[in-house]
Amino acid sequence: DGRTEKSLKVEKKIKSVLETLPSYVSEYYYECLVSNEPRTKLAYLMQIRGLLTSINEDFSKITYDDIENNVGRYYDSKKSKVNPETAG
Repeated sequence: DGRTEKSLKVEKKIKSVLETLPSYVSEYYYECLVSNEPRTKLAYLMQIRGLLTSINEDFSKITYDDIENNVGRYYDSKKSKVNPETAG
């Protein structure tokens, strides 16, 4: 049916995105995200990729401390873009 076809298409996109990200993202994905709907999983992966790219486009140079120190700022900046009235 159409829903299954869309899910398969999204799963294919997820695999494609995972191939571009560090292995720890794949580990997180397979441990934490597998129970979500395919479109939700893809949205989470795109957010993770956005965070990592905002830190350094060369993912191999990103440390855990980099992620920990930037995750709050990254999500605050995303909220500000979505709702300019909350920007401060």
